[in-house]
Amino acid sequence: ELKKEGVIWRLKKPVYGLADSGRLWYQKIRKKLLELGCKILTGDEACFLYSKNGKLQGLLGIHVDDIVYAGTDEFENNIIQPLTQFFNISKSDADSFVFCGMKISQASDRSITVSQREYAASIEDIPDYSDKSEAEKTTLLKSIAGQVLYLAWTRPDIVFDASDLLRVGRTSDERLKLAEKLLKKVKDGSGEIKFKKLGNLSDLELYVHSDASYNNLKNGKVSTAGYVILLKSRSTGNCCPISWSSKPIVRVTRSTMSAEARALEAAADHAVLYARQIKEIYTGKRTNLGIAISCHTDSKVLHDALVSTRQVEEKSLVHLIYGLKDKLDHREIYKIDWVNTKNQLADGLTKTGVDMTKLMYMIEDGNFPNSL
Repeated sequence: ELKKEGVIWRLKKPVYGLADSGRLWYQKIRKKLLELGCKILTGDEACFLYSKNGKLQGLLGIHVDDIVYAGTDEFENNIIQPLTQFFNISKSDADSFVFCGMKISQASDRSITVSQREYAASIEDIPDYSDKSEAEKTTLLKSIAGQVLYLAWTRPDIVFDASDLLRVGRTSDERLKLAEKLLKKVKDGSGEIKFKKLGNLSDLELYVHSDASYNNLKNGKVSTAGYVILLKSRSTGNCCPISWSSKPIVRVTRSTMSAEARALEAAADHAVLYARQIKEIYTGKRTNLGIAISCHTDSKVLHDALVSTRQVEEKSLVHLIYGLKDKLDHREIYKIDWVNTKNQLADGLTKTGVDMTKLMYMIEDGNFPNSL
């Protein structure tokens, strides 16, 4: 009955489902959190932190209309209680709950586990597709890839293979056979991250691995870059994942070194931001220099170019190499080391068929191995 010919309604309040409703909701909760004394974390508009006398009291994250937070009693009293009085909160859970499809639980030792095992088990097997048309097979592949890629939050070992389902170069039947194989892997019981207590700010370091595969996509025309960023404690040996990525390199790469350099550049740029954010969370102050960062590549020629004073022959790489050297000179990164390929944690993010057991053990157990 609201639809009337020639009538446009002027709303007094935003209506759920309209294009700008989400933004208006964010603006409202953002304003309230800032009024209560929270600050927005640099580089992440959905993360709010509350500090007092230079000490962190609590963190709060927003995803659309879902909120997740952790903090002290002071944070609960000064931020959460006023927030729940201002907004109508339909449901609240603690210690063990599901957030955005991930089960989050806290153990008695205060470690936090994020799991997608139940979600993985709920993914249905692929139906018989022998009589389906090409269009129907493509739709089925997109559905499978979308479901599997959601597991990328906890499963770096399936990221490249899941993305490969939608890439050109194979028939639909070939890709569906790969999908059947991938679904078996998805349901192998993995898909869990453990976050252990890491310790003091001075003990923390971002440990970064970057890798690339030269021209392995789109019939040898596009390269793949991947990286893994871990936060580790020098004193306890505990670690937790911060980020991982596997993406095609949008720029033309003319050599293996070019692909490796662009992968390292992307990893370093993200690591510098995360290092600043971690220091800001601990101290409550914005900073230009974050915690320590160590980067690792298995490209000997790239490593030699970074530690040498010789000019790079490939001119398109000159600014990139000097950009990385500049990060070293300004102590944004304190070292860039070479590692052999068997210890390259990001290797499986750029190609198929790589054993990623070591990385999966690190994120599921929360321990940094002595072999690295």
